[in-house]
Amino acid sequence: MLRDYRIEVICESAFSASLKEMALADMGVAWLARGMIENELNNRTLVSLEAKLGGVELDVVLYFREGGRSEEARQIFDIMQSLDSGLCESDILQKTGHLAD
Repeated sequence: MLRDYRIEVICESAFSASLKEMALADMGVAWLARGMIENELNNRTLVSLEAKLGGVELDVVLYFREGGRSEEARQIFDIMQSLDSGLCESDILQKTGHLAD
């Protein structure tokens, strides 16, 4: 059962890496993507509250300007399209010269 707790917001940010570091520094709780903290969950430096509080699915959408000059943006877009098409990591490495993290 959830109780009423006094909550003090220390930081609100879309920069998940900083929220992760704050949670690791014992500064409170953070909503983070499971993939970003899988190692920490496995070694128990972070624990999930999903069973008690539930989880949320998020749609993440990649946008970039077609015809833009950024070669990096084009490479990222190509990698994401490759992932969507079901290519494995070795196929992506061969196609682009690097892997998506």
